[in-house]
Amino acid sequence: MPERVVITASEVARVDAERLAGPPPPRPVVTIPWWGVVLGGFLIFCLPLLCLGCISVLIAIRGKDPLRLVWMRFLCTLLIISGLLTSMATAYLWFVKSPSGQTVSAQLPLGLVSHDLTDSFPTLPASSAMTAVEIAAKTKPLVFIVMPDPGRSLRDAYLENAPLGAGTLLLADETGYLLATNRHVSDASFLFGKSNADRVLVVSNQGSYAYADVIARHQSLDLALLWVSRHSGRSTFRQPITPYSQIAVGSSVFVIGHPQRLYFTLSSGLVSRAGGDDIVQLSAPISPGNSGGPAYDNLGNLLGIVTYAIDKQSSPNAENLNFATAADAFLRNRGWTVRDQGKSIVRKLFQDNAGRPR
Repeated sequence: MPERVVITASEVARVDAERLAGPPPPRPVVTIPWWGVVLGGFLIFCLPLLCLGCISVLIAIRGKDPLRLVWMRFLCTLLIISGLLTSMATAYLWFVKSPSGQTVSAQLPLGLVSHDLTDSFPTLPASSAMTAVEIAAKTKPLVFIVMPDPGRSLRDAYLENAPLGAGTLLLADETGYLLATNRHVSDASFLFGKSNADRVLVVSNQGSYAYADVIARHQSLDLALLWVSRHSGRSTFRQPITPYSQIAVGSSVFVIGHPQRLYFTLSSGLVSRAGGDDIVQLSAPISPGNSGGPAYDNLGNLLGIVTYAIDKQSSPNAENLNFATAADAFLRNRGWTVRDQGKSIVRKLFQDNAGRPR
């Protein structure tokens, strides 16, 4: 049997009174004053101050129910926005912050001190064939780490994570240093992008840092030229280059680069093929990080600039197929796109030792 509902006389009287009194008056509209909106907009960029402000406001409006509800909604929105901004800023700083918390940017204005102060560069080509030990000792000072312009204060974390390749010294005089690398190395990008597409960071084997301008790119070959201004010193150097037609298949070849961030690693092998298209095939092992590095013969002549290897994952049957772009492109002034400020510099490269164009 269903339960009965009992309505008392007092409840009937209350309902009649409410009907006769009419609808309740509308609640007052409560809004946030303009100064609160402006102040809150500024405070979202400083979460601790915003928290203190929220506590102060909630104490000031305690007991004022309509006003308290509106302010709580507004303050919660500000806290959410400020928390997201703070989290993103913290993640960014954590990513670029070095473990020691110190930057190395203070070294950058010094330039290539290791080269500025040198009394003389290696004499190349050697008069007789060099051993691998002699090749390493003579040519490592001519090789550099090349990375994109960080576009911000340089920290150790950047050196550990940025894409990198190698570069090699072609020419040095009292005004600066002309380096060669791959175009794909000079044009590499990083997670946060580059502030200057025509500038890279170079590091010597002795730990000197400097910015280098990308002053020329080859139009069809994977080659680029970098320029580092010199701050002191007058020692000179010109890298001897073997013309492509004179590269002998079966001759010894030595490669220096940074495979898998193993900086200034020397590997050796033979010239496997020089069959045209300005490409030299090498048996010397190369890996990511070798790109842009030099391939020397046993006299110290530059044969090519290491460019790529066929990846065994994409071509399972490939075995030690490594390639360099022939260096005699640095003997010809055709095929290059040169920036205006680099024309006088590049002109020096295309002159022989007597100063005649070649």
